[in-house]
Amino acid sequence: MQLGSVDDFLAFDTARRYAVTGEVPPKVAVAFELEALPQGEPHDSEWLRCMNFLVRRSSAGASSKEDLHAR
Repeated sequence: MQLGSVDDFLAFDTARRYAVTGEVPPKVAVAFELEALPQGEPHDSEWLRCMNFLVRRSSAGASSKEDLHAR
């Protein structure tokens, strides 16, 4: 994920919090699976440095199964 605007940052930070806490709202969970990656390389950008996480389109919510890393 590339952070290029405040909107990008807010979406990223919300997804990060969902991944870390495991508290994903049902409407988001229908389309995406979010998973914390505490052993992985951290996300490090001009916006913030934090534990990395994975965003995966759920098989029930989308046709593509691409994984998006927070790098």
